[in-house]
Amino acid sequence: MSHPRLAAPPAEPPTVGVGDGSNAVIASQPSIERRSLTVLSGHVLAAAWIAGAALSLSVLLVGFVRLGSITSRSERLVQARWAEMAVDISRAYRLRRPVLLLTTDHPALLVTWGMARPEVILPTVAREWTEDRIRVVLSHELAHVWRGDWLVQTVAEVLRAIYWFNPLLWIACRRLRHDSEQACDDAVLSLGTDAADYATHLVDLARVFNERRRVWLPAPSVARPSSLEGRIRAMLNAGLNRRPLTPSVRLAAVSALLGLTVAIAGVGISAQTASATFSGFIVDATGAIVPAVTVTLAHDGQPLLSASKPLNIRFSKAHVRDVLRFFAKPTGLNISYDAGVPDRVITIELDGVTSQQALDDIMAVSQLSYKVLDERSILVFPDPKNVKHEARTDAAGYFQLGDLPAGSYVLQIRQAGFANLLDTFTLSEGQAVQRTIAMQVGSLQETVTVTDRDYPGIPAVSALAPPTRSQPCTGSGGGGHISPPTRIRDVRPEYPHFMGDTGIEGRAVVQARIGIDGFVKAVRAMSQVDPNLANAAIAAVSQWQFTPTLLNCVPVEVNMTVTVNFRSGH
Repeated sequence: MSHPRLAAPPAEPPTVGVGDGSNAVIASQPSIERRSLTVLSGHVLAAAWIAGAALSLSVLLVGFVRLGSITSRSERLVQARWAEMAVDISRAYRLRRPVLLLTTDHPALLVTWGMARPEVILPTVAREWTEDRIRVVLSHELAHVWRGDWLVQTVAEVLRAIYWFNPLLWIACRRLRHDSEQACDDAVLSLGTDAADYATHLVDLARVFNERRRVWLPAPSVARPSSLEGRIRAMLNAGLNRRPLTPSVRLAAVSALLGLTVAIAGVGISAQTASATFSGFIVDATGAIVPAVTVTLAHDGQPLLSASKPLNIRFSKAHVRDVLRFFAKPTGLNISYDAGVPDRVITIELDGVTSQQALDDIMAVSQLSYKVLDERSILVFPDPKNVKHEARTDAAGYFQLGDLPAGSYVLQIRQAGFANLLDTFTLSEGQAVQRTIAMQVGSLQETVTVTDRDYPGIPAVSALAPPTRSQPCTGSGGGGHISPPTRIRDVRPEYPHFMGDTGIEGRAVVQARIGIDGFVKAVRAMSQVDPNLANAAIAAVSQWQFTPTLLNCVPVEVNMTVTVNFRSGH
């Protein structure tokens, strides 16, 4: 009779429901609560970012709609002196795009916007301005057109709306507006305008506009109060270099910005689409975390082999020596190889190991994949995707597997004393899956062999002294601590006496459950065998008694499978 041992059940392994989370168990340990709080905080922050970006973009969109509405209600300015002055200044800036001059009834509105066909919107009172003021205003506004400030500032505002939480972008946008206004001031002065006269016109315009209700629009303004003082100070400084950037410097700056943008975009795309992650917690049936558990992911999709016969392995673009090295891993395999065979075939003689078990062990340690040709032949070829991904849970029972390509996976968790856990699920590009997985205590395996000549003389019942524990069971910080049951009352199955001369043999497989009190219950036969042999096995197993199985010092029920081999001595 073999000693009892905890092992995985041979069939119907428990699943974790990775795809739907239906069987997930939420542990109550503080460490898991902290990590769950971290995940929740991440979701809250993401929701806050999305809400803030949506609000900021909405405000920006409202500004564009308002600007379009004002433009549609504006009238074209057709005075000769305005038209002649616009042509002269455009020629000075070498502008090729026509600029449309419009007037609006709003007394405090002076903006320039548009890219393909720029438009300058002026208050109605501009019809009465002097030629000096007309020249100053048009020189400043057409400088914005020449520099392309409206497009640059629009892109900056969109970025600020998306990344509204970043104070650097707010600072950068404000600095961009200030620098664009100052650059246009320099352009006006470069056309020969006196700095003092220009400053006087700006102050007068700012005073008039500030007496009226201002309207926020996503477009540059000539007399923005927040930057006016610094601009006047700069334009009255005769020592400043007011020459514009040369075309080569502009090209270099644009190229650098484009390179930086592409690099950042590439990083973002790579982070979003290159890999997926699978993480979570491992707990036992009591909800306690289980550290030092190995979690394995392997690619799914390989068909199963049905035969337990010699397996012929053919190769495609794979080195035979590498395949031999991997195929020698499983025990019980007899490998024969002939280097002179043209089609490069390896035959594996299987001894008590099914073809599928052998292949699972092989593929778990190799970077190979295979295709089934028939029930006895497979084609092996290199496959970088067929890589086993492993992780171990930390002290908090947490594991994480990253850099996973999209595809179907087989999840396998093995831990001494627990039932093997197997499940399949699919990961898409960039997906992050987190689960809490509960492991169940493994089943007890017993094997007994009896013959028709064991009787009389062997007592049917034997009482075993219960084991003494050196120390009382005390809880620890983690979970997964199993104290296996010990049999304290043994009843040997008896070969039926009335069948002694028949020579009938058989293997009776019996499943039962050991309760938290150590008594055996729910005994039933699981194999097709002579009913008399099955009843003899059930009658004996039903009378067994064990010490309770303890999980973290808590009694738990455990499944048991007993195999009784009935042999004839004739």
